[in-house]
Amino acid sequence: MLRDKPDSPKRGYYFSAMEDEVKKMDLLVADMLELAKYESGTYQMELSLFRIDVVLAKVCEKLAPDMTDRRLQLHASFTPAEVVANPLRIEQVIVNFLTNAIRYTPEGESIIVSMIEEQPIRRKASCSIWN
Repeated sequence: MLRDKPDSPKRGYYFSAMEDEVKKMDLLVADMLELAKYESGTYQMELSLFRIDVVLAKVCEKLAPDMTDRRLQLHASFTPAEVVANPLRIEQVIVNFLTNAIRYTPEGESIIVSMIEEQPIRRKASCSIWN
């Protein structure tokens, strides 16, 4: 389409979609390289301190258009909490959970994302996604 109709009003949309797909493929290749490192025993997970509630809110905002397209209601409840983990991997897990929730929740229904901080012996945060 880009070659045949260079003045198409959807040109920007298609470039944006292609850019997103290229980024996903780049991440997939990087994941495959990391998996190879893990399997060889040379993988080192990079951990850092970050706010998990900020990551949850960012992912919900990023996936909001997909929820709107399927007429899904998002109900989110986060409490500020810092965690030590790999922020990119945690974001990837949250994206996977929410993408599945969007895919398998019937149109017009709700997705609930809540975060509850538990404080037994050590501080930990848990996250639930319900559909």
